Amino acid sequence: MGSTDEENGAHEELAVDVTFEDDLRQVEEAVAAYLERPDDDRRTELLAFLERLDDQIAQSEAFDTNSAFAFGFGAAPRVAVVGETTDSPVVEEVVPAEFQAQTTLVRAAKAEVREPSPAALEALRSASADLQAVRSGPNH
Repeated sequence: MGSTDEENGAHEELAVDVTFEDDLRQVEEAVAAYLERPDDDRRTELLAFLERLDDQIAQSEAFDTNSAFAFGFGAAPRVAVVGETTDSPVVEEVVPAEFQAQTTLVRAAKAEVREPSPAALEALRSASADLQAVRSGPNH
């Protein structure tokens, strides 16, 4: 029996800009601190890291838009790097399941800082636990 595309992709990694990955990890650290003590000071700190990540995403989207425009005028296509903001990004390889878990964590953190509630806090705890589970899994 042959392997499926999903099985083949399980070991492929995403190329992620190091600065973007660093921003994601800072959000993760701020989430951990917030979950340890969910008070206003830590919520404000978490919000600041989320805003920094949003700035990085905006810069990356602007870079992608400009690159697509250049491609339309005959420039060579480039290999996509998640979060890149330059033509020569420093890259870190990330397992897709980990990147997806990081994305889920960021979404849960944004929901919690926008409208704190017991449900949003539980979703954030769950997303954090899921990310740790992915990192401790066999494909990591």
